Amino acid sequence: MSKASASRTYRSEGVVLRTYKLGEADRIIVLLTREHGQVPAAGDAGQWGHYALTSVNTDTAEDGQFKLTATLVVNGVQQRRSSQGSGPIAALLDILGQDGVDVRVLDYTEHALSSGGNARAAAYVECAVGERVLWGIGIDANTTMAALKAVISAVNRAIRDSA
Repeated sequence: MSKASASRTYRSEGVVLRTYKLGEADRIIVLLTREHGQVPAAGDAGQWGHYALTSVNTDTAEDGQFKLTATLVVNGVQQRRSSQGSGPIAALLDILGQDGVDVRVLDYTEHALSSGGNARAAAYVECAVGERVLWGIGIDANTTMAALKAVISAVNRAIRDSA
């Protein structure tokens, strides 16, 4: 296993040889340049789909209700939205329902992608979005964010496929 090299910044013209998806919006791009040869680079592919989840704040009320305040980018416009539910996913489903998105979580699982304190989690959700059943995947260092990103992934797929 190789050690990660320090990141470098340089400007050069090149040809894209290959791209790899990394999460919902980011990509790893392999470039071929005259000056540096074959070079991997990270890139932001922009918002993929109708929704993007950028951050969340959570709180639990005395009655056991879970409060979620989410910062979402909806069609390119950043919004801060709040809702309550029995947990973070239920609260996010309520936020999406306020937009008229009919989504229900049918199955959910997650696992660590590596071991140690810097491990990232992958969450997989099977969702019914309207009449369709789709899977969504979310990856994040925070397990709650991974689960919420997975729901957003399934919803974005449904919206994209219906357009």
